[in-house]
Amino acid sequence: MEGAGQGRGWVRYEREYSNSMWHGGFKQLPDGRWLVAYMDDASRLITGFGVFDEASAGRAIEVLEKAAAERGRPASVMTGRGRQFYAGGRGHAGSEFEQKMAGMGMRHVLSGTGRRTGGKLARFYGEVGAKLHLFRDVDDLVDWWNNTRPHMSLDQDSLETPARAFARKAPGAGRVRSRAPAGPGKREK
Repeated sequence: MEGAGQGRGWVRYEREYSNSMWHGGFKQLPDGRWLVAYMDDASRLITGFGVFDEASAGRAIEVLEKAAAERGRPASVMTGRGRQFYAGGRGHAGSEFEQKMAGMGMRHVLSGTGRRTGGKLARFYGEVGAKLHLFRDVDDLVDWWNNTRPHMSLDQDSLETPARAFARKAPGAGRVRSRAPAGPGKREK
């Protein structure tokens, strides 16, 4: 295939369409506040983010709902096993986050424990740690990441940014879903 994807042998997995899967998580900033962000797997676009005094399920849900309203609902969201996202254990009723996702018709995918997630959101958080001091605030850094900085895993020939890739990889009407969402605490296979 010409163009997008050429010479990208290091990419372990990548969804074909925007809104197939988002990655979500928290990062503590140098000032002690918490950044929660969601990143589209196919395009690396930061679909939503917020900075808060606490890392809570409520804040993760608040940002997810706003991002889904603005960008469209993802079919699934991959997170770690932090208490903000996951209740854990067999037969659990599901965390507040898991229940909200199920109610919104999205699948919750858990990372970790032998699962190779590619570190896409971790890469963004590395940039936050290294470059936040160069920007006025997190909003400006996210704007740079989404709209100015070409991403090395996207179309190198056109110096594609995550915002351009998100539009290019849009599936058309509706969202992409390969199967029905799993219940709270269920893992995608």
